[in-house]
Amino acid sequence: MITFHTASFFEKGKHRGICFSIAFSQPSTCSFPSLNMLKPSPKLLSRFRAKKISEQLYERSYIRETLRKTSPKELIRKILSMCPAHQIQISDVTLLCWEPAGEFCHRRLVMDWLWRHRKGRLTQLKIGEIN
Repeated sequence: MITFHTASFFEKGKHRGICFSIAFSQPSTCSFPSLNMLKPSPKLLSRFRAKKISEQLYERSYIRETLRKTSPKELIRKILSMCPAHQIQISDVTLLCWEPAGEFCHRRLVMDWLWRHRKGRLTQLKIGEIN
């Protein structure tokens, strides 16, 4: 079973297990593998940064443009395909982006999406709990 976590690139103390970037870019000091399927589009990101759209519109657009085009099972398959053979038994995955904890970030949208697809009511999200 895999438990998903989220953190900023800069919150190294919160990185658990294997880390993946879900950001459009990452700091030059980082070289995490990227999950392109969860990156926001350049157009959406630039409109949000320029304050041309609200957080609510960003959320709706990200869900429509990104999350509805994939599934949690596909995400898990992708993660497992990117892990070295000796790490297939991983128990933790951290999804990374730029924003620190507490700031608006699409990591929360991804975790909400994963949570909605789980089986049953649990306190941690694990692979076996995703529909």
